[in-house]
Amino acid sequence: MIVRIRFLVGLLLALCPPVPSVFGETFQAANGPGAIGETGNLYLLDQGFFGRPLYNDVFGKTDKQLTGASQLGYLKMWSDSSLEVRTHWRFITPSFKEKFNGDKLSSPVGRYADWMELQTSWAKVMTFAGTRVRWQLSMGIGDIGNHGAKQVHRQIHRWVGSTLEGLDYSDQPTGRDISLGIEGGFIPKEIKLFGENFETLANVGVFRNCFMSELYFNYNVVKTFSQDWRMAWEVRMPYQVQSDVYKESARRERYEMALSTRYKWYRPSIKYVSPYLIGDNVGQIYVDPVAFFISW
Repeated sequence: MIVRIRFLVGLLLALCPPVPSVFGETFQAANGPGAIGETGNLYLLDQGFFGRPLYNDVFGKTDKQLTGASQLGYLKMWSDSSLEVRTHWRFITPSFKEKFNGDKLSSPVGRYADWMELQTSWAKVMTFAGTRVRWQLSMGIGDIGNHGAKQVHRQIHRWVGSTLEGLDYSDQPTGRDISLGIEGGFIPKEIKLFGENFETLANVGVFRNCFMSELYFNYNVVKTFSQDWRMAWEVRMPYQVQSDVYKESARRERYEMALSTRYKWYRPSIKYVSPYLIGDNVGQIYVDPVAFFISW
C-alpha cells in the first residue's frame, strides 16, 4: 500500500511540476479555528470572498453533532498580515445513532443548537531570530436560538426521504456566546517528501466557545502545483479542557485530519473528526463539494 501511494504521488508531481508560489506568503492568510468539525481555508486563499453553501456529514453516513453548516467570508491581505471575517450557520443535533445503519443509542448524546456566528481572525507573519513565525488572534460572537434550522433540516429530510425523528431542536443552550482564541507557531524553510519540497507550518493555540474550551496542536502542509492549483493537508490534535454545553460528556482528546485543494475558484475539502463525546464512538466525515473562492 505504501509503495502504491508513493508511486501515485510521484506520478502526480511529475505530471504537475511545482512552480514558485504566486500567492505571496503562503501562511499569511488568517485561518480561524471555527467549530468542531469545520474545516478552515487551510492557507489556500489569497484576498477575496469564499463560501461553503453545503458542508455536511451525510457523505460519511452519519447525521449527528455538527451535521450541517454553511459559511460565507472575506479575506483581506496586507504585506505581512491578513484579516478574515466569516459568517456561519450551523445545525447541531444529538447523536441518536452512531451511524445510519447502527443501533439506536439508549439515550441521545449531545445537544441541539441552531447556531449563527460572526467570527474574525487576524494573522501576522514576521521573522524572529532568523525564523519565520506566525501569530493569530480570533474572536467571534454567536447566537443560539430559533433561526430556522429546524424547518430547513426537516425539509431537506423530506426531499431525500429520510426520517424526521430527532429533528426537534428542543433544549438548546440558547443565548449569545463569545468565542476567543490565540495561536502561534513557526514556519520551517521546507520539508522534502517523495523528492519534492513542501511548505509547512507547526503551531499551538488555545480556543474557547460554549461548546468546547481546548488546547491544540496543528500541523499544516501546502503544495503549489501551478498558478491555478494548490493542495493542503492538516492534522489537528486538540486537548478538550472543558465544555459549558456538553459538560461531563466531553472526552479529553480528539484528532482531526483534513485534505483540501483549490483549482481556480473551486475549493472542496474532506475532513475526519474522531469521536469527542463519551457514549458516541463513531467519528464523522465531512465533505464540502461546492466550496468556492472569488478573488477581489
